Amino acid sequence: MRARLPGTPLQLLGVGSIAGVGFTMSLFIGALAFTDPALQAPVRVGVYAGSVFVACMGLLLLALSLSRHPRPAPAQQNDPARPFIAANRGEP
Repeated sequence: MRARLPGTPLQLLGVGSIAGVGFTMSLFIGALAFTDPALQAPVRVGVYAGSVFVACMGLLLLALSLSRHPRPAPAQQNDPARPFIAANRGEP
């Protein structure tokens, strides 16, 4: 028995990109790696720029993976449960 993917490959790539936004550890490692104050500012700018880039890329990929098909209207057939459902929702 094979398991199914929880989404399309494009959705998985988009969520994986958004997961790459974990910049707090990158800032910590950058501060440890570059002790010279002149180098710490470019490290922070690079980490922030990378985080913004992957966040935008992930949101773009997820927006592209949305279904372009409109949702079908609910069927207005003769359903015996329809009066009970409408009464509970406050619909006529």
